[in-house]
Amino acid sequence: NMLGKDDPEHRRLRKLVDQAFAPRGIRDMRLDIATLARAKVADLGAGPVDIVPPFCRAFPLEVIADLLGVADADRDAFAHMGAALGEFDGFFAILRMIKTVGTFQKFVRKMVKDMRAAPRPGLIADLIAAEADGDKLTEDELVSMVFLLMFAGFETTTNLIAGAIVALDQNPDQKARLFDDFDNRIESATEEFCRYVSSVAGTKPRIAARDIVVDGAKIAKGEKLMALPVAANYDPAVFDTPQNLALDRFPNPHLAFSSGTHFCLGLQLARVELQEALRALYTAHPNTTLDQPATYAKRPAHRAITNLSVRLN
Repeated sequence: NMLGKDDPEHRRLRKLVDQAFAPRGIRDMRLDIATLARAKVADLGAGPVDIVPPFCRAFPLEVIADLLGVADADRDAFAHMGAALGEFDGFFAILRMIKTVGTFQKFVRKMVKDMRAAPRPGLIADLIAAEADGDKLTEDELVSMVFLLMFAGFETTTNLIAGAIVALDQNPDQKARLFDDFDNRIESATEEFCRYVSSVAGTKPRIAARDIVVDGAKIAKGEKLMALPVAANYDPAVFDTPQNLALDRFPNPHLAFSSGTHFCLGLQLARVELQEALRALYTAHPNTTLDQPATYAKRPAHRAITNLSVRLN
């Protein structure tokens, strides 16, 4: 997919996908996203609950299903596969994930075939229709784009929502300030959650195309390297007291959504989902607290929370 492409191939794919994303109007989806968030909170019940599977993961998965245009009859299968694709913690979970990749690929190919025959509203139909300079996405490119949206579109948001819940629990003064004037303070708070949580801690490995020098360090052509946005987001040369959560931090030039040509396509969706998730959860349960410390997955590049037991109140 386009995460592993350089220009001009990356530019070609990005141009086609940008076309499909533009008309969707992510901010126009806010009311639907808010309704989904409230419904997922209502399903949580009462008492201590591990909030990751039924809310932090299930909510963004439902949003992605809506965005793609997944048929109602396929929602349960889609959610089940989406959850399995996000499991990396432990040998058997990885085996299940690998097996699910093949199943999900067949599922997506059938969705593409069905939508070619009978289009219905959704991003897959928009991707099929997208055309630029006489060029269209191939079926393989379509399938890989849906995989990318699945991984980048719900897993990172799952970790961002869970991480924000932890951050609010650990910083009651910041929480009180935010919810004292939520509508006017959530925009700047969102950027700080993105920086502070840094759910994508590292990029995919990159290979140097030529000999370069970065900050005095020589990197030879062909050498593999990995950038760490989490390190940039905690750089004391850029951020005052970066170890502190400051929901009114401004300016906030974090790199949670990368930068340059690979700047995150779904940043607006992630922002809206986080905002509506927090609004729904803390409106219904304003005194929610952690029941025990969060459990983090042992995997590189992601700050993934696997278990987050909270006491709804």
